Amino acid sequence: MKRSLYFLFFLILVTSLIVGCSTQKVTSKMYYIEENGKKDYLDEENKDVVELLALIEAYEKVENDYDYRTVDKTARYPYVTERYKNFKETGRWEEDIKCGKICMKWCNFEMNYIKFDESLQEAEADYLTCFTVKECGCLEERGFEDGATYQAPITLQAKKEDGKWKVDDYTFTSKNAKKIKN
Repeated sequence: MKRSLYFLFFLILVTSLIVGCSTQKVTSKMYYIEENGKKDYLDEENKDVVELLALIEAYEKVENDYDYRTVDKTARYPYVTERYKNFKETGRWEEDIKCGKICMKWCNFEMNYIKFDESLQEAEADYLTCFTVKECGCLEERGFEDGATYQAPITLQAKKEDGKWKVDDYTFTSKNAKKIKN
């Protein structure tokens, strides 16, 4: 009987520890506000963290998931600031994809960090994006292969525009992409 009571007490203790630990908010060192060199860490449920992660995922799907037969630069417009839209329009993103006959499928991203300014109006995200080249077209000259999966470092600048997070700058260099799977 005494042994059963000890066992029951032990189960209650373990259960309360598990429940207590699982209800704590997770504060990650990946998300923070930096002010005067001091970092104030945010938990993963912070509204701005959640919104910015959703923006990054949506933008990556548009930026790195396309087919040269159907690519449309306007698909990015809901996710970018007016400044960036005008800046990107001077580039050759859509034309390069069509002329180069490139097809890619976006896989995922792996976050390194998101640094917010103290007013939570601007942020910088540093992460790795993953994509599979379906048809490399002209990218073959740069060492890309059909069917291979690559990972590349990205730096993304975001700003709030009309209360919503939008991409204000995006840095991707194909020469920094590393093949991770055939």
